[in-house]
Amino acid sequence: GDPIALVVETGCRYFSALDYPGEVEVGIRVAQLGRSSVTYQLGVFAVNVDEAAAEGHFTHITVDRESRRPVALPEEWRVKLKALS
Repeated sequence: GDPIALVVETGCRYFSALDYPGEVEVGIRVAQLGRSSVTYQLGVFAVNVDEAAAEGHFTHITVDRESRRPVALPEEWRVKLKALS
């Protein structure tokens, strides 16, 4: 589609080990919603554990597919992203 979203920043902090194979639960929220960007925060948890084993973030920038120049988030995306705030 057009526009597209590019990941421009990521980060993760680890607090405790998780076992493989094992189940995990991941929580996600929109931490910041800008004109052309959105930053998500994630928490990774072992099942039935209240303390996060890891927390991370990543930022998407919406850009025009051809020019790769930033463009405003489409309103349809913005509505869906606000539900994660």
